[in-house]
Amino acid sequence: MSGSGGVGGTPGSGGTGTLGERCAPNGALACAGHAQGAQLICDGGTWKANGTCRVGEKCDTSAGCQGLCAPILPACAGKVPGASYCEGQGVEQCGPDLVTAEEVESCAGQACVNGACVGSCEPGTLRCNGAAPQQCDGTGTWRDAAPCPAGTAYCSAGLCQACTGSTRDCDGEPSNGCEVNLNDPSACGSNCSNRKACRIGEVCTSGACVAPSCATSGPGKSDCGPNSESRCTSLLVQGGETTTLASGTTATVSSYRLDKYEVTVGRFRAFVDGWVGNWCPAAGAGKHTHLNGGAGLVNSGAGGRLRAGVGHVMEQPVAGGQDDVGQHAHFQLRRFHVFDVDTERQ
Repeated sequence: MSGSGGVGGTPGSGGTGTLGERCAPNGALACAGHAQGAQLICDGGTWKANGTCRVGEKCDTSAGCQGLCAPILPACAGKVPGASYCEGQGVEQCGPDLVTAEEVESCAGQACVNGACVGSCEPGTLRCNGAAPQQCDGTGTWRDAAPCPAGTAYCSAGLCQACTGSTRDCDGEPSNGCEVNLNDPSACGSNCSNRKACRIGEVCTSGACVAPSCATSGPGKSDCGPNSESRCTSLLVQGGETTTLASGTTATVSSYRLDKYEVTVGRFRAFVDGWVGNWCPAAGAGKHTHLNGGAGLVNSGAGGRLRAGVGHVMEQPVAGGQDDVGQHAHFQLRRFHVFDVDTERQ
């Protein structure tokens, strides 16, 4: 105790004494005050000098250690007793001699800055703010990072998670991640903005709706030519000016695509299966947009007709057969593979 003169003046509660004052019992140790280096010893019932702590040390007055020298805590060096400082997420307070300290507050959910709890988050914590990841800085303040790339990634637990394969994040809602599969027939496309539902019987391949006759693989379907190409492979015929053989006049021909392989049995079988399964091309599919004011091919053959909604299949009765209202009419099917070079639609 500080300034404890008289009989029974011991360092029991304060760990201090006053030089020359009475003390008990003999041999007791104490410090001449707080946060200083003078040591005392009780000798013959009187406090006497017992040395001085070295530089960087102070005389410890805490119970069980009173009168002994201890190193100054680095965090308390240059401070006064009772000063606060941060230790991780806790506020520590320097002891009376600067050689001890104790935690006086926990900054849970906040940041500890200059010995005080501040802010609204713990430093280093991550979270999502819509599509933008956020990180809590050293002052307990949320800071935005760059938003996750729209469509190809989403924010989860404060980090951008990349969409894999053909999946995309099209609604910008972090909770459901990459919710769209662009190879799903119900949302087929190359990106979020152009996805659409394929028609009945079509499949989605590489973001494009594919007719049944081109959808599956196998003999006669995906093993055409020396490189085992798809039976639906088409080649671009580059347009330009050409001279007609009949009249010798010059005409301009647009670029177009032409099937590389003839229709195989496997492809035709897939086409029939798709047709029986209620598949049919979209209205206008295959229409040559550069002819007849955009109306496409016109059926001018005697007795012929274009089936509504098909456009690229012409049916003409064979000579001697009944017309299309008869029960046993015979038809010759002629498939015209005409593509628009801009849309590459058959």
